Amino acid sequence: MLTIKNLSYTYDSISQQEVFKDLNYQFEKGTFYSIVGHSGTGKTTLLSLLAGLDKPSSGQVLIDGKDLTDIGYPYYRRHHVSLVFQNYNLLDYLTPLENIRLVNKKAAPDVLLDLGLSKEQINRNILQLSGGQQQRVAIARSLVSGAPVMLLDEPTGNLDEEIAIDIVRNLKTIAHQEDKCVIMVTHSKALAQMADIQLALEKGQLRQFS
Repeated sequence: MLTIKNLSYTYDSISQQEVFKDLNYQFEKGTFYSIVGHSGTGKTTLLSLLAGLDKPSSGQVLIDGKDLTDIGYPYYRRHHVSLVFQNYNLLDYLTPLENIRLVNKKAAPDVLLDLGLSKEQINRNILQLSGGQQQRVAIARSLVSGAPVMLLDEPTGNLDEEIAIDIVRNLKTIAHQEDKCVIMVTHSKALAQMADIQLALEKGQLRQFS
């Protein structure tokens, strides 16, 4: 479904600092992936390339066999991929329901309820929710976009262990039940092990170890 082919990235044309070179991998629907690696190995950079937020120095990112440069980056970002960030990126003057309806005007409250929020909470101001509850809203917003690919950059970094585990379980269920390709970058090996497939970005190479 989502494929990287001979993917390479350097930070700039002057220093030619190579982040990674000739990465090859194919991500499939209905599967929850985790990507780990030491700080500075390029995990977030890889996620940005998969999201169509940046362009590779060389190589390709393909969706269903089509190069992103051919279908257009704006079109790809609008129709094929959704992002969940560590800082949530929610509008703090809106409610959870209003936040997800910015993405999909027809979004039903059920998606928030299924992620563990109450009827009262989905109509509160975002700032009245805990960090874990806000993260669930961010995931719900990603879900209602309808995008087949979900990309998450350290989505549980600010949360305690129990809440983080619960959210990662939700992500795995979403991948299976919604037939989505879910890719999570995380620094936590324990959370990474909960994924269907674990990947490590090390020494400029992407390695699968489960």
